[in-house]
Amino acid sequence: MKTIKNTSLQGLSITLTEGEKVRSIYLMPGKKVEVPSNAGGNVLTNLVARRMVKVTETVVTPVPEPVKILKKSIKKSPTLKGK
Repeated sequence: MKTIKNTSLQGLSITLTEGEKVRSIYLMPGKKVEVPSNAGGNVLTNLVARRMVKVTETVVTPVPEPVKILKKSIKKSPTLKGK
């Protein structure tokens, strides 16, 4: 996922392309939005070059499943007395 943050003091309208799909978003000053990693376009690269928008790539790491701990019950032997 990509995070796009508006670092300018004005609202920005950004047109993103994701393969065949075209998506338009409006960002208020200081706000951010998450988009898929394959989203991009000429408007976005122009705004990044002009330092009006900051794009960061977030890597999603899978969370490992918790390890199950098996408890064994110990039965006392009838031959042991006093314990």
